[in-house]
Amino acid sequence: MQNIEIQYFGSVYWYKILFKKTNVNLNSFVLHQKSSKWNTTLLPSANGVVRLSVPLVGGRSVRQSLADLKIAYRDNWVAQHTR
Repeated sequence: MQNIEIQYFGSVYWYKILFKKTNVNLNSFVLHQKSSKWNTTLLPSANGVVRLSVPLVGGRSVRQSLADLKIAYRDNWVAQHTR
């Protein structure tokens, strides 16, 4: 069994491992790190590149595994990014 970390958009090497193995364990128990990019991405738009940052319950300093992270819907961030 091959253990690999979850990737938002993995590298070519990540996909090579994923498709070669018959048993793959995606490790979702990695702790979320404040400076990581798990909840942030860059999206192309008509007005240039837009930064999308999905807020987390507990804020940026939350220390939980990726499997336990919750998205914060208290602010209407979805509407802001879909206009």
